[in-house]
Amino acid sequence: MQTHDAYDRFTELCRHSDKYPQVQLRNQQPHEALYGEKQYESLQERECSLFDRAASVITFWETGRRNQFLEEEEAIWDMETLWLHLHRGDQDPHVRHVFVGADNSRSPLSCSMDMFKLVCSYHQVNPAFLEPVHAFGRQKEPLDLCLAQFKGCDTLSCPAEGLPELPKLGRSGREIQLSYLLRSVESSESGNGVWDWQIRQVANYHSFDVETGRAFWFTIKADDAFEDRIKKISPLLRIPAKTETKDGDVSLYLQASLATHLVYLSWCDENWRQFINETEAEIRTIVTPATKAIVDDLIDKESSFLSAYPKPLRDSRNPTMYSQSQSMSGNLATTINSEKNKMSMLSRMTNGTSSTLSSWLRQEKSKHADPELGGQYPTCDTTDTSSQPPQPDTWETLNQFRFKDIQTLHKHSDIIHRASLALELDIGVLGDICDYYSQIAATEFRGKAACEVSICSFIKEMQVITDKTLKETTSMHVITIATLIFLPATFVATFFQSGVLLWNEDRAESMKEPFIWKRDNLMLFLSFCGPLTAATIGGWLFMCVRLRRSARRGR
Repeated sequence: MQTHDAYDRFTELCRHSDKYPQVQLRNQQPHEALYGEKQYESLQERECSLFDRAASVITFWETGRRNQFLEEEEAIWDMETLWLHLHRGDQDPHVRHVFVGADNSRSPLSCSMDMFKLVCSYHQVNPAFLEPVHAFGRQKEPLDLCLAQFKGCDTLSCPAEGLPELPKLGRSGREIQLSYLLRSVESSESGNGVWDWQIRQVANYHSFDVETGRAFWFTIKADDAFEDRIKKISPLLRIPAKTETKDGDVSLYLQASLATHLVYLSWCDENWRQFINETEAEIRTIVTPATKAIVDDLIDKESSFLSAYPKPLRDSRNPTMYSQSQSMSGNLATTINSEKNKMSMLSRMTNGTSSTLSSWLRQEKSKHADPELGGQYPTCDTTDTSSQPPQPDTWETLNQFRFKDIQTLHKHSDIIHRASLALELDIGVLGDICDYYSQIAATEFRGKAACEVSICSFIKEMQVITDKTLKETTSMHVITIATLIFLPATFVATFFQSGVLLWNEDRAESMKEPFIWKRDNLMLFLSFCGPLTAATIGGWLFMCVRLRRSARRGR
C-alpha cells in the first residue's frame, strides 16, 4: 500500500513538474527545502535567457530489450510526446542518456523549461545540478568562469521509510547522485570566418541505483560532441541482461557506469597541447623581434626628439645600423674634448664611413637569397672568424612593433589566465570525484570485491588524467610568466620615450643633473594613464565582489 501511494504521489509530482525543484518525492530536510526554493526562483528569473521554447528538442539514447542500445536515438519535440515516452507503463531502461544542446555556447538551450523540468521531475534530479546549468544560456561574457562545480550526494544512509522506492519503475530508492561542470578548449570558427580557441563547458548529471544497477545521465553541451561519443562507445560497454546476473550483483553495471565517466572526464584533458603550442608560437612572433630592437638608437636625425641626447651622442646616432663604428665614434667624441677640430674631423669621417658601410650592407643584404626558397648564400672564407654577419635593421624592427602588439599580448595573457583557471578547476573536480567514489567504495561496496576492483581501476585512470592536466597547467604558468615579464618592460620603455625625462644639454659633460624633469609632459601622461588604470582596477574589484556574492548565494 505504501509503495502504491508512493507511485501515485510520484505521478502527481510529474503532472505538476512546473513546481520543480520546490517539491521532491523523498522527505526533505529544512535546508534542502530552502535550497530548492532558491533554485526554483533562479530558474524562473532566467527562463527567457536560459531556455528556447521555439526550438525545443531533447534527445534520448537508451537501452531496450536485453539491455541492448537501440539503433537510432529518439528526438522529442513537445511535452505530450515526452510524457508518453517517460510514462510507458514499464520499468525504466537500464541505461538512459538525455542530451540537450544549443545553437552555440552563448545561446539559450534548445529546450523549453517545461520539458526540462519534466525530465528532472521524472528522474528526481538533485537540485544541485541546476548550479552548472546556470553557466549556459544567452550571455555576453562567460558565466561562473571562476567557480568549480561538483556536488555528490546519496540516499544510502536514509531511513527505509523515507526512501522513494518505486518497484514499478525498477527503482530501489538507494542511489548515488553526482553533478559536475567541466571545461576544456576547443577550436571553433568565429563570426568573421577565423578559427580560434575558445573555452567550452559541459554539465553532466549522473545517478546510479546501487540495488538494481540502473544508470541515468543528463548531459548539457552546446554541440553534439558527447552525444556522438556516447553512441560510439555504447557497443563497447558490457551491460548484461537481468537474467545474466546474480541477484544483488551490480558490479558489471557499475563498471559500465565508471567507463562512461571516463569518456566525459577525459574530454577536459584534450586539445591543451595544441592550444599551448599555438599560443606560445603567436606570443613568440611578437616578443622575439621586440626584444632585439635597440630603442635608444633609433631616433631619426630630423626628429625633434633628437635634442634629448647630448651633442656627442647626436653625432654618433645611426638610424639604420648598430655597428662597431657607432661605439667608436661615441667614445672618440666623448673622450677627446680638447681637440675640437680633430673631433669634428673624426666625427665626419665616422659618419661617412658608417653611411658607406650601411649602404654596402643593404646592397649585400638584397643579394642574399633565402635558403628555404632554394637560394644559396655567397661564398666566403670560412677561416675568417672575425667577420660577423650584418645585424638586422633595428629601425624597421621597432617600426613594425605596434601598440596593437601590446593589445595582442594582453589578449593572450587574459586567455592564458582563463585557461589556467579552467585547468585548476578541472583538477579540483577530478579530485572531488575520486574522493567521492573512494568513500562509496569504503562504505556501500565494502566487501564486494568486484565493485571495489572497478572503483580502484577507475581512480587510477582518473589519477592519470589529473597528472596530465597538472603538467599542462605548469606549461600555461610558464607562458604566463614570460608574457607578464615582457609587459612591464614595454611600459618602462614607453614611459622614457614619452618626454617626461629629457637629457640636460647644458650639463651633459659634467653629468650633474643630467636629466630635466618635464612636469607638463608628466601631467599629460598621467591624465591618460590614471583614469584608464583606475577604471581597470575598479572593474576588476567590481567583478570580484560580484562573484563572491554569487558564491555566497550559491551556498
